[in-house]
Amino acid sequence: AHLTATQVTIYLDTSGEALFKRGWRDEKGDAPLKENLAAGILSITGWKPSQTLFDPMCGSGTFLIEAAQKALAIPPGAIRADMYGNNAKPSRLAYRPLITSAEGFGFQRLKPFNEAAEQKRWAALKESAQNEILEKRKQYPDAHSLGISGGDINEKLVAMFKGNWQRAQLPDQPVVRQIDAMASKPPINSKDGVMLLNPPYGERLEIKGVTKSRGARDALPKNNNSPEFMEFLNQFGKHLKDDFQGWQVDVLTADIGLPGQLRMKESKRTPLFNGPLECRLFRFEI
Repeated sequence: AHLTATQVTIYLDTSGEALFKRGWRDEKGDAPLKENLAAGILSITGWKPSQTLFDPMCGSGTFLIEAAQKALAIPPGAIRADMYGNNAKPSRLAYRPLITSAEGFGFQRLKPFNEAAEQKRWAALKESAQNEILEKRKQYPDAHSLGISGGDINEKLVAMFKGNWQRAQLPDQPVVRQIDAMASKPPINSKDGVMLLNPPYGERLEIKGVTKSRGARDALPKNNNSPEFMEFLNQFGKHLKDDFQGWQVDVLTADIGLPGQLRMKESKRTPLFNGPLECRLFRFEI
């Protein structure tokens, strides 16, 4: 219930836990993207499951896991809908309790839903989704066939990504390497594709040199990074031009000056909010 000076508004919770909590991520790096934001960004890029997708700074794997589930037609709420049974196990690095089938959705605890006809409709919806997943599994029988891969310089984050991938009920192990983004190469037999990344930036990871917090309505900062990271971006821009010709590169950042640091001109910019932090999704055609 929400009370103001003149009225009270009563809300009915039909979801339970927030819907961005898919149930597979019990490990995270610093400042992870919410799963629903990652899924929305994938849609903005225009990526299709038939295309190669690569994230050279994949962290705990949010972009790549959301993409793989989309390719395999796995519904975002499959775990809490009990489509796999309650077999997702938390790790010793868990940062919050897993959402499991035991929690389910809020509407499952509402009296009207517990009528036989509604239960039958719910079972039919799940069966239809499971059949679609089985069909997609034939098309993509293993992780390599998905054409989704990533890398990260942090060994711990790579391990987190592998654990999250398995809890998301995705096949095999993810195609991921511990590697510096500057040494990354396009996946084998891939002349073009979509690169999607969310590099560290000032307010997100408190990079050295950032001293002032910014309100959501304040102007985006420009060059809001340490000199060392700005130099890295300069070199990374050269790396993209040298090794990723023909690729579409989408970068989420809170730094309005990122195209200048990469020495590249964006073809599209989309305003987005990562929590309270205003960002831009820059697109570059290499």
